[in-house]
Amino acid sequence: MEVCSLGGTCSTEGLHLHGTFGKVDGSTISGHVLGKMIVQTTAEIVLGNCEGALFSRFFDAKTGFRELTITEHTVPEKSCN
Repeated sequence: MEVCSLGGTCSTEGLHLHGTFGKVDGSTISGHVLGKMIVQTTAEIVLGNCEGALFSRFFDAKTGFRELTITEHTVPEKSCN
């Protein structure tokens, strides 16, 4: 299989990833990424840091799931001392 697309969130609370994977016959399979993913050669993965945003998950009684919540987060300025 080939990794065609992989996206989601990575935080101190864990990973929440969705992927699309290409099969040898040209069809694809997609959904939540669960468990271990073994890469046989390489996987080109780019991670982005969203400074100023805090990603958290809170239980939502309406949906029954821990839903993603994004809040503003102040990043402390770095000292040059």
